[in-house]
Amino acid sequence: MVRWFLALAVAGGLLLAADTTLGFVAAPTDGPPAAGRVVRRLVSLLAGAAVAGAHATVLAYFAATGRWAEATARAEGLPDWYSAQAIRNRRRVFAFVAGGTITATASAALGVAGASYAAWHLGAAATALSFNLGSFAVEYAAISGHLRLLMELDNHADRLRAGRAEPEPERAGG
Repeated sequence: MVRWFLALAVAGGLLLAADTTLGFVAAPTDGPPAAGRVVRRLVSLLAGAAVAGAHATVLAYFAATGRWAEATARAEGLPDWYSAQAIRNRRRVFAFVAGGTITATASAALGVAGASYAAWHLGAAATALSFNLGSFAVEYAAISGHLRLLMELDNHADRLRAGRAEPEPERAGG
């Protein structure tokens, strides 16, 4: 999953950067679509797909692994902080998933609405680029932390199943 996310995040970031750059250097033209506008629309479409794919991957990962962590902790009688931390991780990352998707979608909607070269569309594109790059970094850090939590949960459950686990003290505040 991490490989898919990284591939989509890098592709999305590069395509958003290329799209924003093309938007700043392209000149508005009336009449039939020029080759430059066709290329820019294609880059925009690919950027939107990559950004949506990266954020959807993160959302699906946290939804699935969060439920797994809750079910495993409950079934194995593990401390409640495992499932509480999984829920907290999912909630933290959701704001960045939603924000990244909304900024990219808003920028694309402004471009499709016919204002492709307006200053406010380019401002929205620059905002989408910067927010998504930051969002990808936060999401990667959250995935890494969540993966450590899942590995700790799995190891604790394995020790319990083997009958070698001593009771673990409750953590204060996670």
